Amino acid sequence: MKSLNFKNKGIRITYIRGTMSKAAFARELGVSPSYIGMLEEGKNEPSDTLSELICLKFNINKDWLLTGEGEPERKKDVVSESGIHYNRCSADPELSEIVDILQHDLPEAKKIILKLLKGRKEFKEGINALQTVDNNLLKEEEGT
Repeated sequence: MKSLNFKNKGIRITYIRGTMSKAAFARELGVSPSYIGMLEEGKNEPSDTLSELICLKFNINKDWLLTGEGEPERKKDVVSESGIHYNRCSADPELSEIVDILQHDLPEAKKIILKLLKGRKEFKEGINALQTVDNNLLKEEEGT
């Protein structure tokens, strides 16, 4: 695969932003859309902190962001906020897609999805508890 080597950081930041609006991209990074515009136009340089954040949130190779050398995507494992290790190039494309969507979605959507997953777990635990009660009742009836 040919290495992408964009001439300046602004073009590389535009590439990372992809189809996201400047406002959505800025919101993900905690900066203003006008600042993103200045970065993309080459009028400003991202701070080291912002560069790190871009690389972490969008799985970007820091060397590529800073110099244009190498591949844009970081290939090693990433640690999520929950401490779970995953690899974007893992054998589970559905999990990678879920992580990508959640990383770029609105915080409200993340909260709803988390509630759904927790609710599913609680529902399964409730079903299991009911099955245990049913099994115990059957054993008692068989014993009488």
